[in-house]
Amino acid sequence: MPAALHDTAPPDADARTLTGLTELAGDAEAAERRFFIGAATYAVAHPIVVWTRADEEPETIEEVAGIDESAVAEFACATGRTYASGLAYLSAAKECATRLPRLWVRVLAGEVSVWRARLIADRTYCRNAAVAEYVDARLAAYAHSCSFAQLDRTVAAANAAHDPELAAEQARAAADGRRVLIGTSTAGADGMVEVYATLDAADALDLDKALGQVAADLKAAGSEDSLDVRRSMALGELGRKQLALDFGAPSEEAKNRRNLTLYVHLSQAALEAGVGIGRLENTRIPVTLDQIRTWCSVAGTKVTVRPVLDTGTVRHTDAYEATPMIREAVVLRDGTCVAPYCTHSARGADLDHIEPFDHAHPARGGPTSTANLTALCRRHHRLKTHAGWTYEPITTPEGRSYLWTLPSSHRYLRGPTGTTPLD
Repeated sequence: MPAALHDTAPPDADARTLTGLTELAGDAEAAERRFFIGAATYAVAHPIVVWTRADEEPETIEEVAGIDESAVAEFACATGRTYASGLAYLSAAKECATRLPRLWVRVLAGEVSVWRARLIADRTYCRNAAVAEYVDARLAAYAHSCSFAQLDRTVAAANAAHDPELAAEQARAAADGRRVLIGTSTAGADGMVEVYATLDAADALDLDKALGQVAADLKAAGSEDSLDVRRSMALGELGRKQLALDFGAPSEEAKNRRNLTLYVHLSQAALEAGVGIGRLENTRIPVTLDQIRTWCSVAGTKVTVRPVLDTGTVRHTDAYEATPMIREAVVLRDGTCVAPYCTHSARGADLDHIEPFDHAHPARGGPTSTANLTALCRRHHRLKTHAGWTYEPITTPEGRSYLWTLPSSHRYLRGPTGTTPLD
C-alpha cells in the first residue's frame, strides 16, 4: 500500500480491515461448502453408464470414481477447469458424500473446511471400502485440526489392516526412492532447466567423479567457464555420449551427435537484424537467437531447422490420412487440443475432420485439409464423436477460434488466448 494511504488511515483501520477480511473468509468458505455439496450431488447423479469390462477391476480413475466421462468434462468446462482438475474435485466430493459419512456430516455442518475434507477423500477413494471406513471412523472427529502426518499414519494403518498388498507395495516404493527429474516443462527463455536426482550412493560417487573428469577436460580444452558451469556442461556431454550399455554400444558418430529440432518463428527481417525468438521442440519453450547459436556451436551437433509453415495457407490431400506437412501446419496453428480449457499438446493429439470425411466418395466433402482439420486430444475427440459435443471453426479478431456446444447446451468459445464461456 502506498505510504500516503497508510499515513492517512485512522488508528483503528487495521482492526476494521481484519474484521472485514474475516467476514469475507467466512463467506468464501460457506460458498465453497455449497459448491462442494453441489459437486457431490452432480457426481452421484452421473454414474458410468457403460462399463465394458464388467468382470474386471476398474482401470481408469473415472471407473474407480464411478463418474461418467462426459459429465466430468462438462463439469470441468462449466467451472473453468481442466478435465483432470474437474475429475479430482468430483471424485473427492463423491467420496466424501458416499464413503466417508461421518466426515460428510461435519462438512454439512460447517465444522470441517472443504480443503481438509478433500485432503482426506483424496487419500481414500482409490482404496477399498474397508480402508475408507477405517479412516472415517478414526479421523472424522478430529478432521478440523488433524495434521498431514496424522492423516498419513491413519491411512497407512488402514492399508496395513485392510489392504496388505497395497501396504507392501507402498513399503517397497518408500524403500527405493531413487529418481531423476528433468524440468523441461518449466524451462525459461534462457534455455536452462533444473535437474533433480536421488541416487544410490555408489552411483552418485561415480557420477561425481565423471563430471569432475569431463569438467577438467573442458578446462584443458580452453573453457573459461566456472567449475559449476563446466560440470553442468559435462552432464550434457555424458548424456550424448553414454547412450548404451556393453551389449549394444552405439557408433562413434551416434555417440557424438547432438540432435536438435528447432521451430524458427522468425521473419526474414528478424533474421537479418539478428533478433527474435525460436522454439525448441523438445520443451516447446521460447529461446533467444543467442541461445540457439550456443547450442549449434557445440562440436558434433546435428541441427534440423524446420521453417515455420504459413498456417494461413490451406493445404489438402485427397487421402483420409493427413500428410506430414498438413499435420505440422495444424499442430503449429492450434498448439493444443482446441476443446474448452484443454491444455494437451497438439503434437500428440488426433486430427479431427470437422466435416466428416466421405470414405465412399472423398470428393463430395469432408476434405483432409488444414481448413477442415483441428487438433483434439483423444478424450475430447471421443466426446465429439460419441457424446454429442459439437464445434465449428469461426474467425475472430484473435484468429481462428472454435465455438463449442455441449450436450447441456452451454457454449464456449475457444480461441488462441484461451476459453470464454458464452452462457
